[in-house]
Amino acid sequence: MTYTTNNKRCVKWRGAWTAVAALLAVLACGCDRFDGLQEVPAYLSVEGVRVVDDPQSSWSALYGEGFLATQAIDAVQLSLYFENDTSEVVLGTYQLPCKVPVLRQGTVKRLVVTPVVKQNGIAATRIAYPYYNAVTLNDIRLVPDSTTALGTVTTTVNRFTEVAWHEFFEKIQMDVSLDSCVGRVTDRPDLVRTGTGSGVIHVGSGTAEVNFWSDTTIHVADPTSYLYLEMDYRTDFNMSVGIKSPTIAGGAEQTNSAMMLYANESWQKIYINLGKVWRYHGHYPDIRLFFTVFNSDGKEGDVYLDNMKLLVI
Repeated sequence: MTYTTNNKRCVKWRGAWTAVAALLAVLACGCDRFDGLQEVPAYLSVEGVRVVDDPQSSWSALYGEGFLATQAIDAVQLSLYFENDTSEVVLGTYQLPCKVPVLRQGTVKRLVVTPVVKQNGIAATRIAYPYYNAVTLNDIRLVPDSTTALGTVTTTVNRFTEVAWHEFFEKIQMDVSLDSCVGRVTDRPDLVRTGTGSGVIHVGSGTAEVNFWSDTTIHVADPTSYLYLEMDYRTDFNMSVGIKSPTIAGGAEQTNSAMMLYANESWQKIYINLGKVWRYHGHYPDIRLFFTVFNSDGKEGDVYLDNMKLLVI
């Protein structure tokens, strides 16, 4: 196919394309890019995240500020909002401590640090934990080839998350809200995670397993909710954690395990997702937490628990 054109018009278009090509060459050289990107990055560093209680929460008033602040935040998600930008830039999720390159410079109008935890203790299933508030920092200056150190960021617990059940094993409590085999230790500070007491389950030699559960039903009305059991534990035995409830109204109670916790010699923090196992029960609204301690070796030992909270999210 043959085209005929006006010569003057061709000259004009040829000149325009030459100008565009020259502009692209300048941009490709990496000097003063128009989109704000830099050849030499600036850096943001975060050492860790510290959780403090909301002083307005009823727990702080009852047990004292700082009592509930056990946590296992091992990563953060970082989001930036720059001057003159119309949307946030999500840098990603980084294991702590971290030093993150940013190919921008200037003033960050808003920096959001979101606490991230290992769901079920598994690094591959980290989540932004909704019980911990995200932290917003304003007017953070970024300079190429320089590090802006944020240090340890302080966050608070989200007092608007529903806590459907809790057990803190404190001296001021009359009873422990778990089965009668669960006692309370208050005279051994080395066996208390926080506050004035921890729960203890003694397993005698020759005992193959011990089962215990929350002594009252826990009502969760919204079937679309996520359920997280947050707790501290140390145990001489492997222990299963799950729920006990009917699957239909009037039906017999069934038990299902959500995960297995393994024997360990020091206190561990865990965030257990009970939502999947609750689905096996048809999201029946009245449940109990259910635990099984396995003693295949027939030895004598103990299980210690503290700071137990069932969160409805």
